[in-house]
Amino acid sequence: MLLLLRVLMLSLLSGGSVKVVQNFESGCGQLFANGKSPTRFPGPQYRQICQTLNNDVYYATFYDTDNKIPVYSAYKFEGLKDCTRLDKWYIEPQVSQWRVLEKKIAEELSDQCLPKKYSVYIVTGVVPGTGNINNRVKVPSHFWTVYCCLDNNNRCQISSGFIGENKKDTPKNKTVKDLETDLATLYNVDSFELFDNSTKLPPKKQKFFKFLDVRL
Repeated sequence: MLLLLRVLMLSLLSGGSVKVVQNFESGCGQLFANGKSPTRFPGPQYRQICQTLNNDVYYATFYDTDNKIPVYSAYKFEGLKDCTRLDKWYIEPQVSQWRVLEKKIAEELSDQCLPKKYSVYIVTGVVPGTGNINNRVKVPSHFWTVYCCLDNNNRCQISSGFIGENKKDTPKNKTVKDLETDLATLYNVDSFELFDNSTKLPPKKQKFFKFLDVRL
């Protein structure tokens, strides 16, 4: 797994490129559960970007040109081999803390979802704070990540989410629904949808994987 602040670095790698598209669904919809992206905000400052590496589409990023940070990036998890590809891009102490959590999530997905032939979709993002770096780049106030394991009927059988402030605190483990509620408040919008409603099972049937220990 790759944390959001490293995702945009793909364009710096050999063979990496970015393409601004009119909508994610036609440009890189395969990176989203059931081909539908999370909530996108209106406004001319936002860009929908499909990122490629060696001619393969790896990430979809919803980018805020005013704050000069991504809102979120999405990708399809296919195994632990993806976890260490860009470790050198961890540059912030607060971001390095998430590596332990990411490793735990990757191990759980490899154990609980991939053996069942589930398709695993991950979205990870930030909430803009009030501070700036060099009077240009907005410092995030929160980091968050969420995953959904889709079965052969394109229904989310296993899911979980995490959110934490941009400081040395333990990220909070959340259900998808609770994380959506938190993000709607933090982004100051009426609602925020992480995965398309067609993927969702009734709450009693969906498995929420709760991490008993996410201390970093």
